[in-house]
Amino acid sequence: MPAAPITITVTGHCEVATPTATQTATSSRTPAPTLVPTPTMVSSPTATQLPGPIFLPLSLREVPCTRIQPADVVLVMDASSSMEEPAGDGRTKMEAARSAAKAFIERLKLDAGDQAAIVAFNSDARTVVGLGSDLTALELALDGITTASQTCIVCGLEAAGEVLDSDARVDDNQPVIILLTDGRSNPRPVAEAVDEADRMKSDGTVIFTIGLGEDLDDAALTDIATKPSFAFRASDGVALESIYREIAVTLPGPADCYWGRRP
Repeated sequence: MPAAPITITVTGHCEVATPTATQTATSSRTPAPTLVPTPTMVSSPTATQLPGPIFLPLSLREVPCTRIQPADVVLVMDASSSMEEPAGDGRTKMEAARSAAKAFIERLKLDAGDQAAIVAFNSDARTVVGLGSDLTALELALDGITTASQTCIVCGLEAAGEVLDSDARVDDNQPVIILLTDGRSNPRPVAEAVDEADRMKSDGTVIFTIGLGEDLDDAALTDIATKPSFAFRASDGVALESIYREIAVTLPGPADCYWGRRP
């Protein structure tokens, strides 16, 4: 039901409460806090990570040559008396040289245009056998080398030059000289050998040098060679045979072949 109305009568003044003013307290200023520096953590330097190797597959379309560039090779053999000394493998240096040279000749393509000749030198030089492809004749020539005193390296190069200028030379064949020595040039200075080699190289002859043993003029043998990688050093007879095998496949290939080596 609806509520009955109520009447309220107000007598006297109506006081309205007012807020009391807040007294301002004497404030003591709070000192600013003393800042204590916080230690900074210094990290140890991190090593720079180097990039790892990248393996890039490579595909070549060039087909290795199956053809050879025939060569006219002159083996210039040191026949000084020191070649009768031990080679370090139970043989004399001369015995090791003969064996290594024979193995080299057997690797030539004598039935495909290669030719070889043998020159021996000591106080002078002589052609033991001229350019040809008769394996038996070449091996007999190596067996017939005798030793004597002195080591005239330039004499050996001059004799090799005469062989390469002979009528037996095939114009299309690559002229090559492989010089083996176990000592220093005498009686003629090695500078003459370097000059002679420079003349031959300028005419297109490829020259390899092999030093056998310890008493060698390494700098001169490097200068005589067509390039430093064609200058070899053998400590004994076993190493000597390995070097001749390496030269057998290092003989220049046809000029139009990419690989530049024999197959």
